[in-house]
Amino acid sequence: MKKIITLFTLLITGLFYSQEIPNLNHESTKETNYFTTFTYEELRGKMIVSAELNSKKYNFVFDKGAPTAISSEIVKELKLNTRGDIEMRDQSSLSSNMEIAIIENLGLGGINFKNTPAIILKDMTMFECLNVDGIIGSNILGNSVLQISAKDKSITLTDKAERLKLRKKDSFEMTVNPIQSTPYINVFYLNGKESAHESILVDTGMEGFLDLSVHVYKNAIEKVDVFKILSKSFGTYSAGVHGLAQESESYTILVPKLQIGKNYFRNVKTHTTTDYTSRIGTDVLKYGVMTLDFINKRFYLDPYDKNKVRDVSSKTWPIMFSMNENKMVVGIIWDEKLNGKVNIGDEVIKFGRYHYEAMDFCEKFLTRINSLNNEENIILKDVNTGEIKELKISKI
Repeated sequence: MKKIITLFTLLITGLFYSQEIPNLNHESTKETNYFTTFTYEELRGKMIVSAELNSKKYNFVFDKGAPTAISSEIVKELKLNTRGDIEMRDQSSLSSNMEIAIIENLGLGGINFKNTPAIILKDMTMFECLNVDGIIGSNILGNSVLQISAKDKSITLTDKAERLKLRKKDSFEMTVNPIQSTPYINVFYLNGKESAHESILVDTGMEGFLDLSVHVYKNAIEKVDVFKILSKSFGTYSAGVHGLAQESESYTILVPKLQIGKNYFRNVKTHTTTDYTSRIGTDVLKYGVMTLDFINKRFYLDPYDKNKVRDVSSKTWPIMFSMNENKMVVGIIWDEKLNGKVNIGDEVIKFGRYHYEAMDFCEKFLTRINSLNNEENIILKDVNTGEIKELKISKI
C-alpha cells in the first residue's frame, strides 16, 4: 500500500493593505464568445507577447505566476490613475510595498480587458534586458480559458471551453487564487511505494521544469522518502522583481518520478528555492499542449507523444552564478571537489564562449550557460586574493 503525504506550502503572493483594492483581477472583457490565437516569442525561457494599453502597443512577459505589472514610465505616459498599494513577495521571497495603477483597456490578441489593476514596478533593469515593458499576468484570465502550444509558439484565449474540443476525462482540478487568479495544480512526487502530493504554482514566467520550495523539501524529508539529495550547499543564485535572494541553504534534488495528471516524468532534477511555493515552468510545454480553464477550474496537459513515462534526465553545472554590482560571480558551489579551488564570490571572467568581463549587465543576464558543452574552461578572479585562476569543469 502506498504511503501518501500531503505537503503544505504557504500560498501568499500579496498582502493587501488598502481597502480600495479587494483584489487584482480585471473587471470584465469588452467581447463575449471570443476566440483568438496569437503567437509569442521565446527569450531566455520567457514568453514575450505584444499588447495594447489604452490603444498604445508595448511588449510584455506573459507570466501566469504573477499579476500584471508595468513601468512607472507607462503610468506617466498614459496618465493612469493609481489606487493604493500592497506588499508583494517575489519568487526569491523578498517583499516590498508596491503601488497599483488601473489600466482602463488592455488589449491582447484582439480581446479587450477592462480596468485591470497593475503593479507599478520600481526596478525595470531585467525587463529592459528583455526589451519588455512589464508583465501580462494571471489577473486578466479569471473569465477565460488559456491554451499554450510551444510547438508553434501560440497562445489561444476563449471564454468558451467547448470551442477547444477538450476532453474532460484528460483534465484534473485546478485551484485559482481569488486575489489575482494565479493557477495551482496538485502534483505527485513518487518513489517506489512512497508518494506525496503538493499544490504547486503553474508559472509560465519561470524558465525550467520544476522549482522545489526548500520549505516543502524540509517538511517532506521528515515524513516520506520521495526526494533524493544529490548535493547541498550555501549561497544564492535566484532573483525576482525585488532583487537577488538572500544567501541560504540550498539543495540539488532528484525526483524519481513526478506525476502531473495522467503524465509521468522520470528523473526530474531540480534545485530548491527560498520561495514558499513550488512551481512548474515553461520546460513542461516541451512535452505537450497546456490548457488552463480558469472558468471551470480544470487543467489539461495533452502530450505530443504516446509515452506513458518520459525521462527528463539532465546534467547541470557544479556551480551557479549570480550578479553582484554588475559583476558575474559564483553564487553557489554544488560539487565539494571544487572546495579550495573555487570560492563563493569569485568573479567569473570567462566561461566557455562567454567573456563576462567585456559584457554589460544585459549581455550577462541573457547568456545561457546550459547551452555550452558538457565540459568547459572557466577563468575566475579570486574574491580573497585577486588571483586569476583557470580550471576545467564538467556538468554533473
